[in-house]
Amino acid sequence: MALTDEQQAKLTQLKQLVEEDDQAALSPPCEIQCEGCPGASPISTRALTDDQLIAHLQMLAWDVRKTAYTVLVYKARNSDISLPSGLRLPDQSAYYLRLASLYRKPSSGMLTRVDDPIRSD
Repeated sequence: MALTDEQQAKLTQLKQLVEEDDQAALSPPCEIQCEGCPGASPISTRALTDDQLIAHLQMLAWDVRKTAYTVLVYKARNSDISLPSGLRLPDQSAYYLRLASLYRKPSSGMLTRVDDPIRSD
């Protein structure tokens, strides 16, 4: 699917907001977790592909803020991992929910401050 320049810009902006950068971490080829192993191959640290992000953008009429909220709530699913060796990686859901709250539409209604000028929208 070919994207217009505007759509590509929105996809890039969304990737920055939801921390889906195209950076890759190195995966060691052996069982020993050492950095700089010969033959280490890059693995993606992304949770969603470009096609998935584009699908979310299309569902929400290319609104980057609404899409960022939806994607971050999706990424907030329970993610703690416990391995038999005793290694435990903590749950990151609270972090992604805090990020999502930055893009949530205000639910306070149409109340305005008393000292604000009257708008006709």
